Amino acid sequence: MAKKNTSVQLPGGISGLVKDAQNVTLKEETKQPSQTKFVNNSWSIFIEKAQEYKQKQNRIATIYIDEDLKKVLDRMRSTGEIKLSTTAIVSAIVDKFINEHTIQIKDMIYHENGII
Repeated sequence: MAKKNTSVQLPGGISGLVKDAQNVTLKEETKQPSQTKFVNNSWSIFIEKAQEYKQKQNRIATIYIDEDLKKVLDRMRSTGEIKLSTTAIVSAIVDKFINEHTIQIKDMIYHENGII
């Protein structure tokens, strides 16, 4: 009795998958230095701000956030090499966002209420 050929050939086969994976890796490695520099600088600023807020922590307010976001913040807090409180992390994130989008925020406030 002859054995039936039940193998399936994928377009491009394994070599095609390997080439695709290599191309993705090469694309990631050839990111523009300015993008990488911006990301590293942005992260450094975030860490500096978080450390400032960790030291400060004299005035805090209660806010409510999505539970999934809270889980991410808890993971950042517990696994980071720099131990920061959730309050410091959230404050730094909000501070950085406000500083990066000051013009848009002012425009939004002016259009909504007419005052800042």
